[in-house]
Amino acid sequence: SHARLGLYGSIGMASSLLGLSIFAERLVPALVLIALLGACAAIIGIPMQTAIQEETPEAMRGKVFGLQNNAINIALSLPLALTGVAETFLGVHVVFLGLAVLVVAGSIFTWYISRTGSIEP
Repeated sequence: SHARLGLYGSIGMASSLLGLSIFAERLVPALVLIALLGACAAIIGIPMQTAIQEETPEAMRGKVFGLQNNAINIALSLPLALTGVAETFLGVHVVFLGLAVLVVAGSIFTWYISRTGSIEP
């Protein structure tokens, strides 16, 4: 199911980021972990795109995907800038560890929503 793939992908992403926080200065392990990170991101992204395509009426798909593309491009700018600043002040190990924690928190939140159908307690 889509929710299960998302959970597995999130676990893989968090594990990869945790590994990168440990092996950031070793080339081969870092490259393997980055490849794993990308694969796990695809495990999350592909089912999400599929769900959006299945739930969006055909007449609205162009508008929905255009808006989604713009939102993604805008939403990526600030985190990229903040990550660079955070790395300068905190170091690469702490930044990767913090990203792993954010992925775990996001996956728990997403899992909760998929189980209950809402964000209401």
